[in-house]
Amino acid sequence: MRWKIQNNINKTSSEDRLKQIQLLLLKNRGITKKEDIKNFLHPKNPLDISPKEVGIDPTHLKNSLQRIKQAIKENQQIIIFGDYDADGITATAILWETLHKLGAKVLPFIPHREKHGYGLSRVAIDDLLTNQQPQLIITVDNGIVAHDAAEYIKKLNIDLIITDHHVVSDTLPIALAIIQTTKLAGAGVAWIFAKKIISFLSDENQISSLDTLDLATIGTIADQVPLTDFNRSIVKEGLNSLSQTKRVGLLELFSQADFDHSQINSYHINFIIAPRINAMGRLAHGLDSLRLLCTNDPKRAISLSKSLNTTNQNRKDLTFELLNMAKTMVKKPKDKIIIISHKDFHEGVIGLVAGKLAETHHRPSIVIGVGKNISKASARSVSGVNIIELIRKAEHLLINAGGHPMAAGFSIDTANIEDFKKELINLANQNIEDKLLIPEISIECELELSDISWELFELITKLEPFGMGNRKPIFAIRKIKIIEKYQIGKEKNHLKIILPSKLKNQTKIDALWFGHGEDKSKILDSMDLAFTVDKNIWNNVTSLQLMIKDVDQTKNSQ
Repeated sequence: MRWKIQNNINKTSSEDRLKQIQLLLLKNRGITKKEDIKNFLHPKNPLDISPKEVGIDPTHLKNSLQRIKQAIKENQQIIIFGDYDADGITATAILWETLHKLGAKVLPFIPHREKHGYGLSRVAIDDLLTNQQPQLIITVDNGIVAHDAAEYIKKLNIDLIITDHHVVSDTLPIALAIIQTTKLAGAGVAWIFAKKIISFLSDENQISSLDTLDLATIGTIADQVPLTDFNRSIVKEGLNSLSQTKRVGLLELFSQADFDHSQINSYHINFIIAPRINAMGRLAHGLDSLRLLCTNDPKRAISLSKSLNTTNQNRKDLTFELLNMAKTMVKKPKDKIIIISHKDFHEGVIGLVAGKLAETHHRPSIVIGVGKNISKASARSVSGVNIIELIRKAEHLLINAGGHPMAAGFSIDTANIEDFKKELINLANQNIEDKLLIPEISIECELELSDISWELFELITKLEPFGMGNRKPIFAIRKIKIIEKYQIGKEKNHLKIILPSKLKNQTKIDALWFGHGEDKSKILDSMDLAFTVDKNIWNNVTSLQLMIKDVDQTKNSQ
């Protein structure tokens, strides 16, 4: 892996070096002006974010608020039409909870992945209408490319409000109002919209949008949107809300996942909470994830949480099985994009398999679950390659497509798969630059051993929350002495390296390299390390530790 050193610091006193490191970390994130630094370190209160600031059309917003007011006044049935991933589930919960508290006759609808497919569709609407007669449908986290379904809803004389954050196609679907911006996650759009609904229809003393900020935070982090600007405001304050949440469903989920939610951060959401919420939509029905978030019944919370945990384990097992199958199909890819298809690829986990392939081979990857007549696909990309833009260049071969620059999905007639593969591979080979396919680790700067301190750790924590667009700082240190090395974990698949330390009360420092137990022989007496700085608490003892990202003896860097 190539190391890209973004900046270097001068050799000065430790105090000056710390200040240099802070300014350098901010500079690496494009933050250099005093006002921008202040806003980044002390983000705007999310309550002060206006719809106009994030790019929501004021006319569409006004129309939607008036229509919702009418629906509540006339006791009309409102349906919140959501999505089955963590962003869509939390967005649905936000709007349903808000309107329910305001006295609306409102119900949620979560499509079933296999039965209905993704987003607003005719088949999902027909299923919905077998039990409900809504006068108003509000989408969350979907709908911006659902032209056919929107026309169908209009013919049924049902009003439609679309709230979404996905990229628009050439034209907008027919709707009473469209609340759309790419500056937020779907849950963020729903939260800003709910906040405006509350201020338009209610007194904040009666209902507060802060009640659902915890949900907006889960959805924002889970959907991997950049944690900068407005998203940073939502997550920074929202993590505080999550650490004090009273939602019995979340509390039970935290308990069964066995972690202290008072210290919750973006890592816990990305790797513990979101996968459990997502698992239901992948292999069962996302509606149970929604029920867990919204329930007030402790017994029901226990039952639903157990179901999420079990389904998530099944999801892990299936992903492992299909990933092994995918690896046999892709060994040394010769093209600039990977596209594989098979009838055994379960559409609930093809996105995870595509993500692993993209990570392993460092090129955009598409995995297609082949159906009898219609097939479903999921795509994941690498930095610099806009996958949804690339896919839409072959849109004439698809039924529909949607997503982001880094992740997308589409449906395709099974008969068109081979033609699609040929066309997209040709497009990728012509348009993707070679340099984008070289794996690279971006390093903030090189440190000296004396720089690794609690003061540095505290400086780093001021940049939280970390995520897309504001990743955890990775540093490098050259020719560090290796005191000891050994494999750890049940299967000895992790590596612990003992390094010297210049900390006052810590003569040695642990460095962990997860998933690299087999690389023990590569660790020599002196190495170059790329790492993050972390805190470890074990048996009530707190110590500083490093998390290794890459190692080498003679690393070439830029």
